Amino acid sequence: MSLPASAEEKTGYQNEIGWVNPPRSTSVWVCDLADVDALRTHLLNSTDPRDGAGGTLLGCQSVHTKFGTGSDDPAGNKATLTATFGPQHLLDANDPTKPFRIRFNYSAEGFTYVIKGGEATWDDGDPIINRNVLPRKVLSITEAILYGVRTFAAFSTYDAWQDKVNADTFLGAAPGFCLFRGASAEPCQLKDGTNAFRHQVTIARRAIEWNRDYREDSSGEDAQGEYELAGGWQAVWPDGAHPKFQAVNFAGLLTM
Repeated sequence: MSLPASAEEKTGYQNEIGWVNPPRSTSVWVCDLADVDALRTHLLNSTDPRDGAGGTLLGCQSVHTKFGTGSDDPAGNKATLTATFGPQHLLDANDPTKPFRIRFNYSAEGFTYVIKGGEATWDDGDPIINRNVLPRKVLSITEAILYGVRTFAAFSTYDAWQDKVNADTFLGAAPGFCLFRGASAEPCQLKDGTNAFRHQVTIARRAIEWNRDYREDSSGEDAQGEYELAGGWQAVWPDGAHPKFQAVNFAGLLTM
């Protein structure tokens, strides 16, 4: 279809093409109220000619419509449409029926553990008293970023996984090695006009199970009344009865 006669691209549009997360560019248009639907349809079926590849790389993912343009339109006869473009090979990540896509971040972090009194014990029952561990141990961390679109979002959306580790094998990681780190849901609008949410979920995997901490102190007296050095990674029971993180199946995170 042809561009509506009243439509014009505003100066000062943002152009953020690049392979960053997520790679995209935006373009802002204004048109008469009567031409809103026509312009929206035009944009949703378009590609971005500024992507340096003849419009073949970036396809329109969504269009946000705002009626009235303030001082630019005191009579309220116009609308502003903001079109968001992204790599066309990622457009299926905007389909609510598709499993979440995955990308990975690789990093490292210092291990820390702090506890002051309480009922905390190691897995052999020895108490952990006034323990402070500085970040001397450095662990490699792999973060799996799951992203996609769903038509729902609520406070309870990720309740089943909050502060949990995987009870199943997840993305090749054995049970206990993946930790739910958090999630976000940003409102968006799909091509057919459906209101939806772009979800992003972060799962962290490390080489040591998340319910194990490094033990450097002694484990108690041996038969000769001397202390044995335990060392190594041991399971921690912060309340003396339960591990730090409960375990649940993570498989549903891809299709929730």
